[in-house]
Amino acid sequence: MEQIIIYLDSGTFAIALERALRPALRGAPVAVAPRHSDRVGIWECSKEAGLCGIEQGTPVAVAKKLCSDLIILEPRPDFYIEVQRKIEHKIFDKFTPLFEIDGPGNAYLDMSGLGGLFGAPEDMALALKKQMKDEFKLEASLGIAKNKLVSKVAATIREERAEFQLVELGREQYFLSPQDVCVLPVYQKILMHHQSKLDNPFVELNIKKIADLMHEDPLILQVAFGEFAEQARLNALGIDDSPVVSREKKISLQESQHFHPPCNDQGKLLDSGAKILQNLSYKLRHQGQLATALQVFIRYEDFRSVVKKESFKIPSCCSKIFFQYYMQIYKKIVTRRVCIKYLSIELMVSQNNEIQLSLFSEPGAQLESTLDKIKDRFGKKSIGFG
Repeated sequence: MEQIIIYLDSGTFAIALERALRPALRGAPVAVAPRHSDRVGIWECSKEAGLCGIEQGTPVAVAKKLCSDLIILEPRPDFYIEVQRKIEHKIFDKFTPLFEIDGPGNAYLDMSGLGGLFGAPEDMALALKKQMKDEFKLEASLGIAKNKLVSKVAATIREERAEFQLVELGREQYFLSPQDVCVLPVYQKILMHHQSKLDNPFVELNIKKIADLMHEDPLILQVAFGEFAEQARLNALGIDDSPVVSREKKISLQESQHFHPPCNDQGKLLDSGAKILQNLSYKLRHQGQLATALQVFIRYEDFRSVVKKESFKIPSCCSKIFFQYYMQIYKKIVTRRVCIKYLSIELMVSQNNEIQLSLFSEPGAQLESTLDKIKDRFGKKSIGFG
């Protein structure tokens, strides 16, 4: 069976989402960065901003000088994460069970053997592109090839007006040969290893195109690239045997709260956590499930974030036990005086069916089960905890 890998590239994801919501931003120099200080770095910037010399990490003050009409948007990381999850669920999951996320809005999709459902590779790509546009108003760049390496390069250098870039089987070297060597994954690895743009072995060897790398003496590559020499050679030849690896899908329940304005009132933060845990434990019991761990994520007003996870000694569905763990985690991660703007709590659900038999054997579970019945009959707000 011929392998078919499609790489989907949504570009600068945050910028693409903001432009989907505000079409007037299209064509304008746009950057995403926190607004609390001119010293913070740019998170993401549009191609138009990049033409002015702005890149990821450029201090906001410098970016404003480089581009006087630069539009700076406040980051909305939680919104970006939520859209990413929806893309995975609404699109990727429906096309193939085997996909690998390669950053926000980007993914490898293994479409091997799915021709009977979606037609030729070109039809698959067009269907994916249409779904992204119809569902999320995102213009995706698509590359199709027999492996991950070539499909990603194809999506990266797709011609502006082309719907997708298809690299036919057996033409990988022909396709890669005229491309700039910097499009290869190994390029950044080698630069990071040398830690300085001034000490760039590609420049020293006058390797500009992938064809130059193909024809270089293997011994010279070994001396210049060391442990990366063989990977560089294989990259240049378009050889990549790495499989598309789907991340393990965890079963969890999650709820969150945004604070407007941001808050550093401990009583309010603990109360918000308690209410979230009551809702999550209620859902757990209704599903006949137990949780094995609790994860708390907070984001401060200055966009610094902290996350910590604690496993339970015994799987539970009791909000009282959850709150005890929440208190422990809270004391460990809330260590700054800066206000908190976002709180997320996630319960990891047990996948061991045998454990579910002990659902109401723990102290307090029977009481909570009784309270659940009252809520079911008279509404969730019929019982509150103070």
